[in-house]
Amino acid sequence: AQLAVLCLGNLKPRSLAIPPGPSHIADIWAPGALDGIAIDDPVLIVGSGATGVDALLELHHRGHRGSIYLLSRRGLLPLADVPERESRMPGIPGGER
Repeated sequence: AQLAVLCLGNLKPRSLAIPPGPSHIADIWAPGALDGIAIDDPVLIVGSGATGVDALLELHHRGHRGSIYLLSRRGLLPLADVPERESRMPGIPGGER
């Protein structure tokens, strides 16, 4: 290859000040990490960045029907990866061209 792009992700997030247990998933990328979440379980995702959105999307793709709460550590909303005017996907605001 003449060009390689390494998308290695971020470092592991720092731990929350709660004891580890079956109701606390510290690493959503671990194999089977989300398997213990029942389809109707309410879920709190702490962190509204890319990994939090990835967790939300993974639950959606698994058919999750319970409530999902996305809580930012800093009180922020998720940022768009692509500005609205550049989106070309039908059903996405600014995407119908």
